[in-house]
Amino acid sequence: MKAINPKNGQAIAVAMKSPEDAVPMPGPGRASSFSAMVADLKPGESCSKVVDVTIEYVENSTGRMELLNEARERLRSNNAPIIARAKVRTQGTYTQEVTQVVMPTGRLFLLAIITRQD
Repeated sequence: MKAINPKNGQAIAVAMKSPEDAVPMPGPGRASSFSAMVADLKPGESCSKVVDVTIEYVENSTGRMELLNEARERLRSNNAPIIARAKVRTQGTYTQEVTQVVMPTGRLFLLAIITRQD
């Protein structure tokens, strides 16, 4: 089906208003929030949250270990209510591990891995 563009008089193709039956539609996707991702874990699955602490670490020439420990504890405590809500919702058991990762470029990240155990 062709239509005419009123601005320049050229013919344009008209798209259908609804998709064809033969076009596969995407199914329900994964959860969009981190809280929902944790609650949707199946036993044995993990999800992670990553925080870039490069700038904080570089700008703080003294007390770097304290900074990392504080940031690590902040990440752990921010995830605690998320894990608690997931436990109530699923009756599951979850673990959380927090570590630091230094990339070859020198960027420093804190990584929290939450795993559903059962």
